[in-house]
Amino acid sequence: MKQTLFIKQLAEYFDVYLPSNKKCSKNTTASYADGFVTLFQFLNEEKCKKHYQIQYSDITAKTMDEYILWMQNKKHYSAASQKQRISSLSSFLKYASRREMNALSAYNAVFQTETPKIPRTYFSYFTSEEI
Repeated sequence: MKQTLFIKQLAEYFDVYLPSNKKCSKNTTASYADGFVTLFQFLNEEKCKKHYQIQYSDITAKTMDEYILWMQNKKHYSAASQKQRISSLSSFLKYASRREMNALSAYNAVFQTETPKIPRTYFSYFTSEEI
């Protein structure tokens, strides 16, 4: 089975760049990896694309819109979870676009994707009587 450039660079990103260059913790790396598990699941279920077949050209603005809708409607992910998964993909594509011109259009597609807004939470403060 021949690996695509996407998969080769993704392996470098997780094996070398995140732990050595960025000094990311194992928890951060695991969180980023979870974002790709979700993306691979989406592409497999909705686009019939196995993870080892993914090319940079598969990541378009339309695909990203469908991915967000899939996370909302089928996976019922919160806005924060959706943003985290898009962020992990964006971070990788930023890394890859500095090494491969083919990744640049994919990075632009992800960068321009509108993610759901996270509702603000307001903290309650003590009233004058409570103080």
